[in-house]
Amino acid sequence: MHIDEHTNPGRYKHEHDDHEILYCIEGQGRQLTPFGEVPIKQGDLFVFARGQQHMSYCAEGEEFSCFVFNLHERMFDEENMHDTEALRALRNIGLYAKEQACYFPLAKTGTKRIAHLLNQINMEFLRRSPGYNAVIKSHITEILISILRDPLLTNHKLPALPNPSNSELIAEILHYIELNYMYSISIKDILKFCPLSRSHFHAVFKNECDMTFVDALHAVRIRRACELLKSSPEQSIVDIALSCGFQSQSHFCHTFKKSMDLSPRQYRKMHA
Repeated sequence: MHIDEHTNPGRYKHEHDDHEILYCIEGQGRQLTPFGEVPIKQGDLFVFARGQQHMSYCAEGEEFSCFVFNLHERMFDEENMHDTEALRALRNIGLYAKEQACYFPLAKTGTKRIAHLLNQINMEFLRRSPGYNAVIKSHITEILISILRDPLLTNHKLPALPNPSNSELIAEILHYIELNYMYSISIKDILKFCPLSRSHFHAVFKNECDMTFVDALHAVRIRRACELLKSSPEQSIVDIALSCGFQSQSHFCHTFKKSMDLSPRQYRKMHA
């Protein structure tokens, strides 16, 4: 949008049924918000929560260009784990706009990042390449999270997103095991992406899963081995052991019998 002194000469305010984000690309002007008149210049970010009356205008000799886009909460699915954080971020930002201020001061790095993301959104919108809606949604999520993480805004007591819970952390680790059971996995590998100390990790994992990490890893590998023993009679025991992440046939047989009360050969024969 381009705003100049001839835009909205009657100073009519308006409101929306969704949240509006406005970012000034260049120039200067004014914003009328529920908290009063606020000057706007290049790099400024405003958020108007749904139902908030507002308007953009310019005094004589002023003009500015801006990105404006509106976000409805229904664009995010509350049942989707990845959408939940974005939806919570949007609601927190809307709450701040409604109770504290519509102007969101950003650090220089935050301003640069949001300007880049908005340019990407604009390009996707104009080109309408296959999958553009998914790309736009991804960039919008990045913008929302960037706003909440901005150091200037955290100092203004903007409602922050909570740290991931222990249950969420362990769920990610279990998913990682399901995807990578065939490889060598150590605690050291897990702690590269899990923000817990080694001792705290073991305690949290045991509390959440009622078993140790090693037992959980073995359970996944044994389950997969059972599937192969039943479905692939031509595959050797040692090949199954190695393909399920065990380092040797002897280790596999020992772990399998401890878990199933049968040797791999006995299990295969039973399900032949």
